[in-house]
Amino acid sequence: MQEKKDKYKEIYNSFESNEKEKAKIKKDYINNLLKEEMLQRNLPFENDINMMAYILINIFSFDLSFRNWVKENIIPRLNINGLKDFMISSLSYGIAQNNTNIITNCINAIKWFEIGKTVIIETSFEGRKTIIIDSNRFKVYNYNNIFNVYEQKNHCHKEAMSLIKKTSFRQIDCIVALLKDIYGNTYYHTFLKEGTYIIDPAKNIVTDYDTYLKYYNPNILIQEEGTKILDEIKKQNENNKDFKDSQLDDILKLAMDSQIKH
Repeated sequence: MQEKKDKYKEIYNSFESNEKEKAKIKKDYINNLLKEEMLQRNLPFENDINMMAYILINIFSFDLSFRNWVKENIIPRLNINGLKDFMISSLSYGIAQNNTNIITNCINAIKWFEIGKTVIIETSFEGRKTIIIDSNRFKVYNYNNIFNVYEQKNHCHKEAMSLIKKTSFRQIDCIVALLKDIYGNTYYHTFLKEGTYIIDPAKNIVTDYDTYLKYYNPNILIQEEGTKILDEIKKQNENNKDFKDSQLDDILKLAMDSQIKH
């Protein structure tokens, strides 16, 4: 029996493949450059997949000569917004996990890579933590069901929509945007806006709107009040067979429809 075609999944897979292909040459070049330098210096690494992430977070585990080499030869080749995203997400994850090693390493890396001159972890009376990079504040949103930097892309749509459904009495906008990772690879990401604040459940932060724009530079595809998003999803599931039959997240399908139209 022939499997039903999933129109949205085909478009999504095509988009993902194209983006990965565009970033592949750059990614391979950077990783090979790093790998060759580490081999020349006799620096051990477990595998190519986690090598870049390990270096970025644990940069102060290496001597000054190698730290300078990474800063001069690797960092300028990475996407700056993707780098900021990676470091803030890693720090937020470390705080939520109460992992002092990750917290210390990320703070040192953020300063070394000049993402911020000062990095402070502020604790409120209730024990809530806020990351302050220079004057920019990123409140740690959740301390349970936390996703590390590798898992965020697979959970952001579900986490955002789950919160929308739980808080239908609050006026919260749902936003789907295109973001870039450290290699410049573009991906879909869903987050929320309440008043002047951004709530990003998958990245585990709450920050003000202008700060989010500055650090993440999202290319916004759709932004609509959460209750209207839920109404539109209900309408599409009732009247659009392709929409209803697709296995992709409903909010992602709405964003893809908007992307196609424009």
